[in-house]
Amino acid sequence: MRIHFITFFLSIVFAQFLFAQSQKLRGVVLEESSKGTFVPLVGAPVFWLNNPAIGVITDTSGVFTIDFMERNSNNRLVISYLGYKSDTVFVKGNERLRIILASQNTKELTEVEIIERSFSKLPVAI
Repeated sequence: MRIHFITFFLSIVFAQFLFAQSQKLRGVVLEESSKGTFVPLVGAPVFWLNNPAIGVITDTSGVFTIDFMERNSNNRLVISYLGYKSDTVFVKGNERLRIILASQNTKELTEVEIIERSFSKLPVAI
């Protein structure tokens, strides 16, 4: 009888670890267009600041879904995109995020240098 009780107790404890699933955090990444409307950013990388190995990219609607396992004070998402200022967002729980990236100041670009390198083979006379 004692062995059955220990087996039952251990199976309940291990079942909690086996079925402990990560929660999914959903959100959308947008940009503000010149007309004042919001347009989804396609392919923007979204990853955890404390664990950059866990990351996703946004789909064609700007939507992302990322695993969210632990709740602590250091849950911050980093969102970046070429031509936009990177944003770090603090995540409290399982809420749906709406992130709007601001475009970088394009007037900061003062100089563009274009370099062309080409090689051509000359005909060889035999």
